[in-house]
Amino acid sequence: MTEQQGTALLTTEELHRVQQQVACYGAVSLHPAVSRHGQWHSAFRGQGMDLMDSRAYQAGDDIRYIDWRATARSGRVSTKVFREERQSMLTWFVDRSPTMAFASCGELKAARAVRVAAALTFSALATGDRVAGLTAGHREQFFPATATLDGALHMLRAIAAPLPHGSLVTATAGCDWGAALGHLCRAVRLNTTVCLISDFRQLQQQHLPWLQQLSERRQVRAFVIKDPAEGLLPDVDRVRLCLPGSGAVHTIDCSNVSLRMQYAAAVATRSDQLRQWFAKSAIVSVSVRTDSELFAQLSPP
Repeated sequence: MTEQQGTALLTTEELHRVQQQVACYGAVSLHPAVSRHGQWHSAFRGQGMDLMDSRAYQAGDDIRYIDWRATARSGRVSTKVFREERQSMLTWFVDRSPTMAFASCGELKAARAVRVAAALTFSALATGDRVAGLTAGHREQFFPATATLDGALHMLRAIAAPLPHGSLVTATAGCDWGAALGHLCRAVRLNTTVCLISDFRQLQQQHLPWLQQLSERRQVRAFVIKDPAEGLLPDVDRVRLCLPGSGAVHTIDCSNVSLRMQYAAAVATRSDQLRQWFAKSAIVSVSVRTDSELFAQLSPP
């Protein structure tokens, strides 16, 4: 089966339903209240007009503010820097790795990730922000910033495309966090809100410097997608599991009390490890279960 032959994670109608829910529940807030003690000197939205300097052009910058004189002098595209760049932008990263193609109840983790990205996207558009995106897994794809509904739907339909099956899935088709975080560090301008949406199964200690670099002068949120069955092995006797990509089949005895306890301890250790990495990187993490109402879970603590 090819990627195009499968079933979309979310249909266009379901995406529009998420948009209606945003209108009903209110936009998902990722920004702290603005005050004179906050990130900006003013509570007014918009682009500050006091020119301070020039810097290298980054993906998502408004082309109207290209500094042509600095570009001519340096030979590389530069953009003007104003005293207060208050115009907000959201950039999300959605993981489409094979580990996201799992569901014991509710919906696939990959589908829940798309639903989270859609809620964040429609919330950003509702408050006048621009949205950009990056997805990785079978292949990496970057979506330039947009402030229009059509542009946002184009991005969301792309990440809601069917997951690859069969020969398209390989043992190395998982998320390359080093490449993804490096891309975000280079492409996402400072003072941008970045939302990482994944189960973070393939995030490792070696990626911590990338997380810390990304969170420097960027507000980063990690939405950890969880299926309830991943936290506790059910007492259902023997279970045969197939490893995506390799085709290897493993049989485990879920009636073994000791094995279930070891598994639960390993899951708890991994969860603590992720929380520590996020805390060291000044990243707020939000757990999103696949079997619970979405909007009640989205706002960070």
